[in-house]
Amino acid sequence: MLYGAAIPSINLTGLTQLKKITVTLSQGAAIDLTNKPLLEELFIAGEFGIGGVSTLDVTQNPVLKHYGLMTVAPIPLM
Repeated sequence: MLYGAAIPSINLTGLTQLKKITVTLSQGAAIDLTNKPLLEELFIAGEFGIGGVSTLDVTQNPVLKHYGLMTVAPIPLM
């Protein structure tokens, strides 16, 4: 879990064993979830009042069971 102010980007490269992530992202932030085959739970909050990540590709996360997106703008899932 990453708490505090919204962050502009997050680099998860090399964390192939990652199972859960909770993060608050700032507007237009980037998050790369490729090569995360064990990711089961994802929660992303957008920066209050202006939203967060604009798109989210979870096609390479075969065991993703739970995800939550909290933002003021709609987020298309690919």
